[in-house]
Amino acid sequence: MEDKIKRKNAIEYIEYGLNRLTKDSKKHLKNSLIIMLMFSLPIMIFGKWNIFILLIIGIQLVLLIKFNFQIKKEVEKRKRDYILYSGLDGLFISEILMLGSWKFFSVVYDEKIVISIILIILYSIPNILILRYGVNKVNKGLKKKKSKYATLGTGFFGGMGVLGMGFCKAIFKDVSQDKAMLIMGILLLILGMMFSLSSSLIQKYYFCKKYKISSKEINEQIDEFII
Repeated sequence: MEDKIKRKNAIEYIEYGLNRLTKDSKKHLKNSLIIMLMFSLPIMIFGKWNIFILLIIGIQLVLLIKFNFQIKKEVEKRKRDYILYSGLDGLFISEILMLGSWKFFSVVYDEKIVISIILIILYSIPNILILRYGVNKVNKGLKKKKSKYATLGTGFFGGMGVLGMGFCKAIFKDVSQDKAMLIMGILLLILGMMFSLSSSLIQKYYFCKKYKISSKEINEQIDEFII
């Protein structure tokens, strides 16, 4: 009985927040390729990384592109794989952003090991919180109320826009190079932490496998819920 309740909660949690993501799946798959290339290629070309890091980034990029084309052929029948891909795609972009953040910070500070540890800790915090949130919602269920999550998300993205404009303004005011590097590093850090929250999608894929939830069940419409 308890497993049936958790399975029902898992279905509700998996579908919660996916309406926008799944509204036009093929368009999202196409756009995700553009975004991945837009973020990864400049880092690979201008980042001056060693061959090992470039090889890891390149392999991940090729595998994600291959996965993208495989899902696109029958996305509605492979909704579980689509959720997994979306999570991996977001984590890949967050990885690229965090590498860029590390590069900018390392230009200003020599303590590269300390910078790495701090960034790993900051990167881990939102992931731990979002994954714990998912476990709690599967155990306890979601509250059936109108969601205000979109409003909060709009405020967050608005704040990111203000931060980006502040960076551009600082650049054009001839600030010192170190300050410009710090601002850019902070901006990429925040973006990387934001994209890392897509780990929740990988967790949702795990719930699909654990509770044997099919793509057909995921496609069914449910009410909106509140966090």
